[in-house]
Amino acid sequence: MNMKLYIVLFLYLIIGFIPYFDTIDKIGSQWLYLSILNIIAILISYKNSKPLTFVRFKPFLLYFIFILFCSISLIYTKNILISIIDFSRIFITFLSIYNLVSLLNGSDFSIKKFSILISIILFFEIMFSLFPLIKFVYSNGFQDIDFTSVPNALKGISGNKNVMSSNVAFKIPFIIYLIIISKTSLKYLYSFLFTLSLIDLFLLSSRAAFISSFLVLLFFTLYLVYNYKKINFRLILSLAIPLVTIISLAFYTSSIDAISVKNRLNSINTSDTSTNHRLTLYENAIDYILENPIIGCGIGNWKVESLPYWKNLLSGYTIPYHAHNDFLEIGTETGLLGGLSYLFLFLMIFYYSIKLVYKNNLFGYFLISITSVYFIDAFLNFPLERALSQVNFIILLFLSYIFIQNEKINS
Repeated sequence: MNMKLYIVLFLYLIIGFIPYFDTIDKIGSQWLYLSILNIIAILISYKNSKPLTFVRFKPFLLYFIFILFCSISLIYTKNILISIIDFSRIFITFLSIYNLVSLLNGSDFSIKKFSILISIILFFEIMFSLFPLIKFVYSNGFQDIDFTSVPNALKGISGNKNVMSSNVAFKIPFIIYLIIISKTSLKYLYSFLFTLSLIDLFLLSSRAAFISSFLVLLFFTLYLVYNYKKINFRLILSLAIPLVTIISLAFYTSSIDAISVKNRLNSINTSDTSTNHRLTLYENAIDYILENPIIGCGIGNWKVESLPYWKNLLSGYTIPYHAHNDFLEIGTETGLLGGLSYLFLFLMIFYYSIKLVYKNNLFGYFLISITSVYFIDAFLNFPLERALSQVNFIILLFLSYIFIQNEKINS
């Protein structure tokens, strides 16, 4: 087993636990941490470096093209300082993926061991998230909970409830995978963690996470249906306990608007204020792309160029910082081709995932699940900005390379 690879993976995955150091936004210290970690990883992996790997693997090629468009935008950017900051983050992510692939070369990789590592880290992430609620209930009782403030109180290591919920949703497929393949009573331990994950997601009450989690459950349900002969009582019980628990909790709190699943999903309509704001953001971004299809405003500059669209729509100093859609935002900053290259990166992974699913390969269901979670987050939020979300993106591309390239995997 390549211990260097697992150590580096562990160091990437604990990014959420990096302290703020009294900064206003946690992402500053996290991006600095990733930069330092990349230097260490380069020193460890330089002997295994194979640059042509990115060219031969089509999703990596699309990712490289996307980065190329971002770098070209530095030439015509309207604010070079903003562009340098945002491009440096994209380049940090690129180096992280490159380092992991380099460490992978010539070594075996166990997706089971990696999933166990993910599950351990997820447990502590959820504990950090749920701790304020547990502490409050212990001191005041369940009946005094103000559920309108619960989602923001449970942001945990992320600094933002949407980032936290997408992070948990991204890791759920790893837990389901462990439940499916485990042949011991550890199934119940993973089932407990699955239950905690669903409870945390429910209380965080993120619409994007609800949608992506539903898709994850759907994909793995399809796998179990197609492989019904492998289903046994322990597997059914391990998957049923979390689902029954969260359904019961949903019914019990159905009258509480702040965390009602029905209300959150019903809010995805054109009459909802939040949805209206997002649609306006999308319209503004699309208008800008149509007016500037070849050359955008420069990587990172949409946060400035979007201001004229909103100057008469919002009062005070409340302004949107992003387009709440990474694909549209990249399109405004690097041009239409830049945005499409980033979009087609995910479509390519979906394509290969579906091919694996067609072969009834468990890794196909696994890959399409984590890709869907990140894709939905990128479609509704701005994970490119967040270091924690980018670590999940790093893991997504790393695993897509392993599953699609048919590297030797110890399951």
